[in-house]
Amino acid sequence: MEHVKPELMEIGLEAMHALLKILSTEPQTATIFYQNFFLMVLKSALTVMTDYQHMSGFKLQGMIM
Repeated sequence: MEHVKPELMEIGLEAMHALLKILSTEPQTATIFYQNFFLMVLKSALTVMTDYQHMSGFKLQGMIM
């Protein structure tokens, strides 16, 4: 999600959003995923949401949060 190039940032955000949508249909897998990666995803999302260079992805960042 955190990249200097906007194209890469957009790809990362879209991939994370797609992953979270898939996880929403698989509760057992989602539980394991969130137990292992929730804090990492949360920290990354908050980092890019508060960085002025990543303002163009704010909508997707908000959807991920």
